[in-house]
Amino acid sequence: MYLSENSNSKIDGVINETLSGKKNFTSSTTLTSDEALAAGLKFLGAGYKEIGKPGSGVYHSADGTKEFRIDSGSIGGAHAPGVPHVHFGVKNPETGKYISNNHVPYED
Repeated sequence: MYLSENSNSKIDGVINETLSGKKNFTSSTTLTSDEALAAGLKFLGAGYKEIGKPGSGVYHSADGTKEFRIDSGSIGGAHAPGVPHVHFGVKNPETGKYISNNHVPYED
């Protein structure tokens, strides 16, 4: 499932590259914090829910196959790519393992 190939939107670009199944990678696109949150909402769709403790920053789509993560380690740039970022992930519905994990840098 891909969004319009003709879209010039950075948000759609990040979602499309996540859906491409590249495994574990860092996006070449840098979003603003507002764009990152808007992209997360669009990526997850209706009915998403927070996973784990309240405030965990880990959200799954209603069907459990998509994940948007804004945890403290990512926000602080504590791991690769070493800058503040959010995660967009696609999971195998049978195994729960990542098919794609996109690290998307953001700045304001």
